[in-house]
Amino acid sequence: MNLSINRKAIAIIRTIYDCPNVFPFIYLFLVWQSDYSMTQLINGKHYWDFILPGVLWTLAYAVSLGLMLNMMYANSLFYYYSDGIVEVRDGVFNKTSISIPINKITDISIRQGFIGAIFSCSAVCIQTAGTGSAIAEARLIGLRNPESVKQKLIESMTKKV
Repeated sequence: MNLSINRKAIAIIRTIYDCPNVFPFIYLFLVWQSDYSMTQLINGKHYWDFILPGVLWTLAYAVSLGLMLNMMYANSLFYYYSDGIVEVRDGVFNKTSISIPINKITDISIRQGFIGAIFSCSAVCIQTAGTGSAIAEARLIGLRNPESVKQKLIESMTKKV
């Protein structure tokens, strides 16, 4: 089964969610600049004349690096379904592979957040028996056609039973 993945949307959404992780870097930049800033204030320069560009450059660098890494992650995603097995592979530095037999699936749900609605992509969450957790065993993120994927998986489950 061909699963259509919106890779650009995945990268953008993950970068938006990762933006709060940038704030410690901005704080470190401000601490690093504190000695320099006191010298500049004594010399009569305005505080924001030299701090604001540094904060903006730090933010731009962190967001562009995050976007690049998230694009690499989005390109590493691989979803495949055939012969009664759903296979999910992902990861840039830490590669993971999950194979789930259709007869072990207990629940299939579709999740779409606010930002996912803007970019028209959803996640199909697959849960299996015996995991003992409310977290899905596999999440097929960034799908353009989640309803058809869910429907085909349900049809496969009913055929196997």
